Amino acid sequence: MKRYYYILGIALITTFASCSANRYAQSSYDNNDQGEVTYQQFYDELSPYGNWISYPGYGYVWSPSQAGFMPYGSNGYWVYSTYGWTWVSNYNWGWAPFHYGRWMLDPNYGWLWVPGYQWAPAWVAWRSGGGYYGWAPLGPGMSVHIANGAVPDNHWRFVPNRYISQRNVSNYYVTNNTTIINNTTIINNYNNGPGREYNSGPRINEVEKVTNTRIAPVRVINTNTPGSSNISNNQLEIYRPQVRQVTNDGRPSKIITQPVRKPNEPTAPVRTPNNNNTREKPVTPNHNSIDQKRPVETKTQDNNSHQPARPERIFTPPSNNRTPQPRVESNEQKSIRNNVKKPASGTQNRRKAAPAKKIQRKEQTPSTKKDDNVKQAPVREKSDANQ
Repeated sequence: MKRYYYILGIALITTFASCSANRYAQSSYDNNDQGEVTYQQFYDELSPYGNWISYPGYGYVWSPSQAGFMPYGSNGYWVYSTYGWTWVSNYNWGWAPFHYGRWMLDPNYGWLWVPGYQWAPAWVAWRSGGGYYGWAPLGPGMSVHIANGAVPDNHWRFVPNRYISQRNVSNYYVTNNTTIINNTTIINNYNNGPGREYNSGPRINEVEKVTNTRIAPVRVINTNTPGSSNISNNQLEIYRPQVRQVTNDGRPSKIITQPVRKPNEPTAPVRTPNNNNTREKPVTPNHNSIDQKRPVETKTQDNNSHQPARPERIFTPPSNNRTPQPRVESNEQKSIRNNVKKPASGTQNRRKAAPAKKIQRKEQTPSTKKDDNVKQAPVREKSDANQ
């Protein structure tokens, strides 16, 4: 009989503890005392840290001003809480974009946050396999029950599974690695709450096994003012009000219409051609790249325009207008020219050709004497004139 009561008591204690933990996890958010807010608080609180953009199809979206920013990758880390794996951001504005809404990557603006109404420890998809854990932000309208290929490959970042709980987890990021993606599968560990469903990430018993460490879940408690999250005494303090959906959500005080480039930030993560485990680095876009298929513009240069660099070797085609070169005479030709008498008037044109003919004859008949050539030329000229 005593044994029966002993087993019954253990069962009651276990059931009570389980119910208490579940009740705490739900009540800590759903019955909080932070009141309700609207999108207007998002607009006001995030304006000092970025730009609001009127985006077709999504309304007002937010672009953070940090260079090289990556959602769920920059200036933060993972902790295991009573809600599952929770992203803890060191940014003052991290309470909003990492726990409400979704992220998308625009080729002109970069990463943009689309506000949402439901809170979650993180709106991401998870993968595991081959000794790695990976995650990627969910896009607007994307279900938490994603399939392979639903998230672009360059949105995933992986870490060796033993480092998932480290605060310096960013030191172990591996990105743009298709080999890891192909060797991992989607983690289907979902948690349901009132009006929301999210992915809790890797199961805690599996992480404890690979890290060989006992991980105690962190309790999430509410704060009354926006700001960065804080962990102390195994408690995570975070501002997470309920967002009320109204007909008019207000508007930001300042809205931009043109992309604002951040220093050394790419428009989109660039996928490396190999599968080496390399950390992702910002890459400056090349607007003259052939891949972007931009039309080539031809412009007329003026005197003040930039002149292109001159090639080392320039080929100049031959020109027909060459400068006449001076004629070089041999000593024999000079002697003949000096001994020829000046022709009489009326026969100048005919006498000019005589020396050339004599020279040509000399080339044909080398045995001809010089004196005969000189004496015969004027005799023939006279006979022609008498005729």
